Amino acid sequence: MISAKRNFGLGVIGSFCLFIGCAHGPKAGKEAGMTPPEHMSVADTYLMLGDQTLAIKQYEAAIRQDKNYVPALVALGNHAYKEKDFKLAREYFKRAHKAAPQEAVIISNMAMAYLADGEDAQELESILKAALPNAGVIAPYIWDTLANIWMKQERFKDAELAIERAARDAPMADASFQENLELTQEKFASLQPKASL
Repeated sequence: MISAKRNFGLGVIGSFCLFIGCAHGPKAGKEAGMTPPEHMSVADTYLMLGDQTLAIKQYEAAIRQDKNYVPALVALGNHAYKEKDFKLAREYFKRAHKAAPQEAVIISNMAMAYLADGEDAQELESILKAALPNAGVIAPYIWDTLANIWMKQERFKDAELAIERAARDAPMADASFQENLELTQEKFASLQPKASL
């Protein structure tokens, strides 16, 4: 899964007190006039502090203000995926995809949610392949997703090539992706007798 992580500056930590940390500060949420991006900043700060429950509330507040706010929809989809609620993850990713149909990150995450729920993501395959030439840093994530689609379709040669491409271009600093890629490689290895490679 591809996360909606952003770089944090000291401004986010400093504004954390303004929005939620001070006993006498303004109320969080709509009463404080927070915008969806501000809700995301507060949510990200909660995540840095290890409080996923409060982060989720901020993501939800962002989409109450803007039902098509893509970063919050992706964050909620990622959370549902991590909780293994693949149906809910798919719903959030579908909403994000409807709002931003060209975003390969969303399509890739949606495909992984389909696959995790035992569904076929074949209709997303052509969209993912079309996104590859301009994918830049997210290309390894797309290759990993394609590998999983192709394993489900028993297209093992294609899956093997996709895994090789994902591994070659994998971001070493992204531990989560490295773990996911390792799971993909293990899954492929378990299918080796079937693949007869």
